[in-house]
Amino acid sequence: MKTTTDRPAELTVIRTDLGAIFVSLELSRLSWVVTSLLPGGGEKMSRHSVPGSDIASLMARFSQLREKAQGRAACDFPIIVIQEAGLDGFWIHRVLQKEGIESHVVDPASIATSRRRRRAKTDRLDGETLVRTLLAFKRGEPRVCAMVRAPGPEDEDRRRITRERKVLISERVEHVNRIKGLLFAQGISGYEPLRRDRRTRLDALRTGDGRAMPPHLKAHILRELDRLELLLTQITVVEATRDAVLAEEPQDRETPAAARMLLDIKGIGPEFAALLDLLAIKGAIVTIVVMGCQKKIAEKIIAKKADYVFGLKGNQGSLRADVELLFAEQYALDFKDMAVSRATTTDAGHGRIENRKVFATDDIDWLTQRHQWKGLRSIVMVLSTRETARERETERRYYISSLPADAEKLAATIRAHWGVENALHWVLDVNFRDDDCRIRKKNAPANFTSVKRATLNALRKAPGKDSLKSKRLIAGWDENYLAKILENI
Repeated sequence: MKTTTDRPAELTVIRTDLGAIFVSLELSRLSWVVTSLLPGGGEKMSRHSVPGSDIASLMARFSQLREKAQGRAACDFPIIVIQEAGLDGFWIHRVLQKEGIESHVVDPASIATSRRRRRAKTDRLDGETLVRTLLAFKRGEPRVCAMVRAPGPEDEDRRRITRERKVLISERVEHVNRIKGLLFAQGISGYEPLRRDRRTRLDALRTGDGRAMPPHLKAHILRELDRLELLLTQITVVEATRDAVLAEEPQDRETPAAARMLLDIKGIGPEFAALLDLLAIKGAIVTIVVMGCQKKIAEKIIAKKADYVFGLKGNQGSLRADVELLFAEQYALDFKDMAVSRATTTDAGHGRIENRKVFATDDIDWLTQRHQWKGLRSIVMVLSTRETARERETERRYYISSLPADAEKLAATIRAHWGVENALHWVLDVNFRDDDCRIRKKNAPANFTSVKRATLNALRKAPGKDSLKSKRLIAGWDENYLAKILENI
């Protein structure tokens, strides 16, 4: 029997009918490459170059793109631009936004590349890849890329103080180590270049075989001390500037300066306070235990329009005692005298079963009056029971939160907090002794951590149900097994 069907419309690889002109910018010192995709043109992209840093030529090119798109569809289309975060900073992004153009800055390392190409993620991405990434991002596809939140000019300039100090401290360490190395080669140890009497002590030094210090070596070290003292002066100036910025009080609002609030907290120094003040946490849920569970931290989080979930430990004193006593009494009565939200979760694996019962209540008017935590709305108890073939353990954990008393949401938030520790930090420490790692210089800690995480992911994908430690051991014995693991990197 012969049948006839309508021929389906030709499918395209990507959806391009999003009603906008999509543009990517490849930026360099001499020229900017503009790659564009116009509505009604299918997947065909055009590439043009304009002189580097020439905004007028770039705007002229955008006008040509608008006229061409208008000629095809007889209507105006907005322009959406994407560029990589890099050497050019954010000034182009700000110019485009000022002109009414939607602009995005993307982290190039977050864009997936073909594993067959075996190229570094920091290589410059071509314009077509950026345009396709922008299309996927505007379609709402998850985990396509990570867009950078561009800071304002004031915030960007404020960050420069902390970054300059970091560079100066690194240079200071280099000069100190260079001086110590030069002296050690002559059998001299114990000399500290950062002491105030460094020049006087240098004159009294003798080599390991009892000679006076060679004249050219001494002159070399004196020049190093000149550079070091210049650095120390610059560090003092930068730190004084930082302290002055932290001490500034805003004149147009009642709340004290955020960084100043952080600086008043015991255990947080001026450098850490400056960094915390730069965090963009609006709309986020901040989870902290131990040191960060403090009233001023809670005030800071609420001031930045975020929420918090704080774990109560022994350092909270009467607050933990009150919460613990309340839950102990009400749990014994099955919460007959108090409205409570409940949730239960169960996990099984690695030879154990863990059951968690979460209880949350917002019936805490007396508690808020007594302890006066900013934004406090609910308290939480997590009753955790772990069962193995040999033993059964029960633990109670207590939390305070600015969130409503929704046990399911609070349970997920608390679980997510410990998920970071269990899935990343704890695993790295157990398998690579990460806490004992002594790598400290320059970018080496970040680079080595990236290598360890990549290795950890490869071990997880390796065949077999052995532990990660066992897989590392087997890889040392069996080259074929090692080759299978390396295929996953």
